[in-house]
Amino acid sequence: MGVATLTLGLMTVPVWVTPDLHGVAFLLFTGLTGGLAQLAMTRAYALDGAARVAAIGYSGVVFTRLFALPVFGEVPSAGQLAGSALVIGAGLALATRRRA
Repeated sequence: MGVATLTLGLMTVPVWVTPDLHGVAFLLFTGLTGGLAQLAMTRAYALDGAARVAAIGYSGVVFTRLFALPVFGEVPSAGQLAGSALVIGAGLALATRRRA
């Protein structure tokens, strides 16, 4: 994390734009919700099996694809749709499976 922070921090120097108040609020909200989401995922791993939690976590990829069409106008390719179907199938299989 430290190396990535330093490297990416140095890469921003030539293109740095100081955010306005709206931008700062957005960045703070993003950081707060991201931190809370990380705590929730850590708790989920503590409460359930790693395979099930990871499969459900990958549903974020599917939701990203679903939001890409109305928000950015991106039409998913056949490969992306097939991958989404695999993720959904694996998530459903693991979510409905009984724990041993």
